Amino acid sequence: MRASSLPRGPFWRSARARLFLLVLLVMVPALAVQIAGAWSDLQKEIGERKLEVTHVMAHAQGDFETLLDHSRTVFADLVRVNEIRKPDNCNQAYNSLRLAYERLAPEATNVGLSDVEGNIYCSVVPVFGDLNIAAQPQFQRAMKTLDLSVGAYTLNPLTGTPALSIAYPVLSFNSQVVTVIFVTYELQWLDVWQNEVALPEDTALTLVATDGAILKRSVSGQVVTGSRATALDSAWFATLQDGQTVIEAPDLDGVKRLHTLVPLALNSQSSAYLHLGYPVEELYAKIYQSLQWKLALLILTLLAALGLARWGSEVLLLKPLRHLMDVVGEVQSGNLQARAPAAQGLNELAQLAQAFDRMTDAIQQREAATLQARAGLQESEERFRAVFDNAAVGVAVMSLEHDILQINQKAKRLTGYSFEEISKFNPALLAVEPDREIDRDLFQELVDCKRDQYTVEKRYIRKDGTIFWGRVNFSAVHGNDGQTDYVIGMIEDITEEKQAALRLAAQEAEHRRMLEARIAERTEELNKANTLLSQKAAQEAVAGERTRLARELHDAVTQTLFSATLIADVLPELWELNIVEGRRRLAELHQLTRGALAEMRALLVELRPNALVDAPLSTLCRELTEAVTGRARINVQLNVDGERKLPPDVQIALYRITQEALNNIVKHSKATQAMVTLRLGDTVRLTIADNGAGFDSEAVTADHLGLKIMQERAEAIGARLSIYSEPGEGAQISVTWQ
Repeated sequence: MRASSLPRGPFWRSARARLFLLVLLVMVPALAVQIAGAWSDLQKEIGERKLEVTHVMAHAQGDFETLLDHSRTVFADLVRVNEIRKPDNCNQAYNSLRLAYERLAPEATNVGLSDVEGNIYCSVVPVFGDLNIAAQPQFQRAMKTLDLSVGAYTLNPLTGTPALSIAYPVLSFNSQVVTVIFVTYELQWLDVWQNEVALPEDTALTLVATDGAILKRSVSGQVVTGSRATALDSAWFATLQDGQTVIEAPDLDGVKRLHTLVPLALNSQSSAYLHLGYPVEELYAKIYQSLQWKLALLILTLLAALGLARWGSEVLLLKPLRHLMDVVGEVQSGNLQARAPAAQGLNELAQLAQAFDRMTDAIQQREAATLQARAGLQESEERFRAVFDNAAVGVAVMSLEHDILQINQKAKRLTGYSFEEISKFNPALLAVEPDREIDRDLFQELVDCKRDQYTVEKRYIRKDGTIFWGRVNFSAVHGNDGQTDYVIGMIEDITEEKQAALRLAAQEAEHRRMLEARIAERTEELNKANTLLSQKAAQEAVAGERTRLARELHDAVTQTLFSATLIADVLPELWELNIVEGRRRLAELHQLTRGALAEMRALLVELRPNALVDAPLSTLCRELTEAVTGRARINVQLNVDGERKLPPDVQIALYRITQEALNNIVKHSKATQAMVTLRLGDTVRLTIADNGAGFDSEAVTADHLGLKIMQERAEAIGARLSIYSEPGEGAQISVTWQ
């Protein structure tokens, strides 16, 4: 398809439009400069007006503050008169009150006194109406702050003019209010200020109450009456209250002015707002007239330039460009042999045609190279796909949010899920619920680049509901920035390996049961023998007891040694099949032999009556913990702090309590870890804790689990025994002796 047959685009995207735009880019800045100049002049004038408004209002605010400072000075002089401090003492205080009134005139319209209840008992000008001012805010604040307080400007019901009340507390020598001075002001100070500043024509001055009501408004010095509007109806009141200094907006009469608003206040006590609206209409009219003449001249120049641009674009640019576009259309349709004709017109178009021909040659070469690289890439991807799909272990590519991006065939067979199914949920949910959080922290470390890989064993649920054991290796794949981009997980089915381990454990349990039954039989036989030998001499009884303990020594370690024998028998074959599991079993065999040795030492202690007293308690406890670790395969840790020689009865009692507690952990707790802590200081504290199933300490009676025996042993040495346990939270036994 040729370019000339293609639908034409919008005019604004054509070359002619671009030339018009170029003309506009030249003319518009000139237009903008004129507008900006006029605008700058306007803003300069308005800025000067704003500065003038700010200074004028600062003057007004200063006059109001001067009025308050003068009042405070007069009141401070007045309270020095003793008669003022005596309530209901109008006759003696009136002369002083009159002098204060004359000092505050002509702004003040009345000065008076009230008691602490607000009752007016003395005033220079008689007060009509309510003679109690206790409900007025300035009175309440003066009583509370013990300082000068101002009220709000309100309309005097008699004169109809705004009036302001001020209260000043008079204190006794013990800082108690004895009477309150009040003064009433009208707006004489504001009239004086207005005459001083000489405001321009059409200036609006408004006194606004704190609730937005208009107390007094004048325009060009003339008071405006009859209006029911409030400051809340204006466009400037809320904005100026929010913190702006000066804004330009229509006023209440619709005239656009510069507005400013200042509070008439004492500290945080606002009496009213004073609003000033400065006229700006004549400024706009002057600037607009100058701007209109400048714009008319620029528009005429612009039209002439656009006409010239239209003629030049057709002759010098558009016609040669159409020929070039025809060739572009052929290349777009797939004809890479097409070349641009010699362009007639601008040199730039000729250079563009030559550059287009060079670009077409480069595209031909690049297309050939692309086809060759695409064939090589496809071959590499096929090799990778073959390795990925035929791997002996399940492989999955995961995002950092656990989303499955890709899985191989082995992973699909292991889980029973297709890629579409497994990508719709979090693969962590494939693990059985107790195993789901095993490697949560390890995976986060992988994401945070704190480790490169880790291996974990979990139970997983297939789609058909069956459970299998899997050994999963997660590895992080890092990008060029060193951050983890995604994670590769490889899973191997180790169900048969786990089942073999369970069978071995079952065999060990069976042999242990048979051994315990044999021990029970031997115990019964020994009990009968002891009954028969009870009549023999004490020396023969001791010898018999030692013989019995020797037999116990032989039987006690049998189960441990038997388990060690079983592991030793299968260790060579297991080492050849799985060297990692072989090493783990070798470590377990080492642990069993150490435990057997520790248990033999513990039984030898029983053979020697003085051994429980001669050896340190820490040594005895270490032999007990190592024996339990070897016999029950529970990780028992021993922590000893301090050294202290204990009385024989105390040491024997603590040893027996430790022995009984560890036996309970082995028999009942189902724990995997336990800890024995011995503190040998001024206060001896022994603690045995485990992470087993725990029990309800309130539901278990004292004669269960050997608790009664341990309690009796503690009481015998004057120690305190405490037991804490909750189902599922393990158990802790503590003994404290001083």
